[in-house]
Amino acid sequence: MEKFQLKRLRFQDAVLDEAGDVGAETAAERFDADFAIMTGEFSRFLPELITLFGGEEKDGFS
Repeated sequence: MEKFQLKRLRFQDAVLDEAGDVGAETAAERFDADFAIMTGEFSRFLPELITLFGGEEKDGFS
C-alpha cells in the first residue's frame, strides 16, 4: 500500500485577503484573523480530502 503525504499547504492570496478585510489594527489581531480564516478553510478541506482517498476506516473496514 502506498502512503500519501501532504508536505505543503498554501492558501490562495484571496483567502488571506479576507483577513485584511476585518480591520485588524495590530500584528496580533492580524495573526488571529489569518488563523481563524485558515482554520475555517482547512475544516472544509479535510473532509473532502478524506472522501477523495476513500473515507475513514471504521472497525477495520473503510
